Amino acid sequence: SGGELPPLDIQQEASLLIEAIGTTLPIKVELATASNLTRLLTAAPSEHLLTLHLSLHCGDSGQHLLLEDECGGAHPFSLEDLRNMLEATGCSDKLGLVFLHACCSDLAGEIFVMAGARHVICCRGAVFDATAKCFTRAFYHAFCAGRKSIAQAFEIAKCEIRTVPQVGL
Repeated sequence: SGGELPPLDIQQEASLLIEAIGTTLPIKVELATASNLTRLLTAAPSEHLLTLHLSLHCGDSGQHLLLEDECGGAHPFSLEDLRNMLEATGCSDKLGLVFLHACCSDLAGEIFVMAGARHVICCRGAVFDATAKCFTRAFYHAFCAGRKSIAQAFEIAKCEIRTVPQVGL
């Protein structure tokens, strides 16, 4: 595909999540490296389900997650790599919600579902940043602060992006 990928504003995303979630859940923000993801999935406690929010780019029409290397550069992580990691870490009973904040993340979402994730939110095709932020804020606010089910929070977030004027669109 060639071009330079736009940088992700992780600080802004973390602030958005903290604002939407409030004090209902602890948030841990780390670089999306393969080793950090492996460590998180390996050590996830079994007494409660893990909510995994990944903000990243996908490459090759969703065939790769573009994780980061230790220097902040792109690290193409294939769907086969993801499948193998999920199998090796044995995390299938620990994944409650996986939120893939990335364009063309539906194929990766299917891998998480096949690995046993109870709920996966992902995107088919490209998504405007303003739309993604609006959806993310509305979803987590409804799910955490509003204590709605994942399905209810999803519907609320869809309604929000249909009805709220968004700067830049």
